[in-house]
Amino acid sequence: MPYRFFLILFITISMQYGCTTARITFYDYLPVEIQDSQLPTFSEQYLRRNTTVIVAPFNTNGIQPANIISKSNLPTAITGSLEKYLSQAGVQIYDGDERQKKILIDAAKKYEFLSDNPSGLITADYVIFSRLNSFDIFSEYIKSYQKKSFFTGKMHQYPAQCKYTIHFAGTIRIYDGISRTIVKSLEMREEESYYIDTKENCSNSSDFVVSMTRKNAEAAINKARTDIQYFFSPHAYVIEKRKHKIDNKYIVSITCGKRRLFTTNATVSFYKPIQKSDKFMYEKKTGTGQLTNQMDDEISWVLLDDPETASHICKGDIAKVKYHQSYIQTIKRQLSR
Repeated sequence: MPYRFFLILFITISMQYGCTTARITFYDYLPVEIQDSQLPTFSEQYLRRNTTVIVAPFNTNGIQPANIISKSNLPTAITGSLEKYLSQAGVQIYDGDERQKKILIDAAKKYEFLSDNPSGLITADYVIFSRLNSFDIFSEYIKSYQKKSFFTGKMHQYPAQCKYTIHFAGTIRIYDGISRTIVKSLEMREEESYYIDTKENCSNSSDFVVSMTRKNAEAAINKARTDIQYFFSPHAYVIEKRKHKIDNKYIVSITCGKRRLFTTNATVSFYKPIQKSDKFMYEKKTGTGQLTNQMDDEISWVLLDDPETASHICKGDIAKVKYHQSYIQTIKRQLSR
């Protein structure tokens, strides 16, 4: 499929020219004084507690063809993918007592969360609901044909093929156990055509269709991955600031790194922490930056967008990283189709 070749070529060229914007030489930057946040213990207290999420089973009720949904094991595939992506963002997945888990899921469905229930049920911050809204399979038989090669001028015989077009659409809803409301709704959507050589008529219930159905669903949730992970992106905090020896450029270090699957050039937003009674909240956004190539498992260095941002950032300020598809991930996704 030529369009994919040109797309991958474009991405590769973009990678060569676009990946250099946040590459730095660490020793070109020298430590400078950084003020403490007004709440210096805010970040340590906040980060000590992991966000706990319950992932409800993927709902396919009433959607046809049920036999393909069952054979492709969509409920397990989607639920498993959601748990994997949440874990990558540092979220704690509840995997304990199934009875208590079901009670909490049922309660959330009724907009009554039991995190404060005195009966001793586990505490969870969010419940993730997902469901399949529509699922369609279209098949087309393509007869065998001959075509002259553009390069050699010779005739080539192409076998008969079945073309299957699979459409998958679903939703993900994030239910907040504190506010007892749905706080985020995301779409999962994918439509792709798949080809296979054949010597007979096309069947919408073939093993090939089952396999491609699962692949199609996994591609749909992968598109929603960055939005899911951004919502649950770990709240890192600033610990150090440095200035370039010559230029008026600044970098700051934050307390998250490769273990959170961060990638160079990802956007980082900075916020001032405030406290109201026993709850921590954010003040206004103070600026943005980009993750650089200086990153280890636990620490990342962020190149700030402008010196003005640097003047407002204090030690202990909150940093929130926006996940995105890296160039390599994008290429892999295109090649896998």
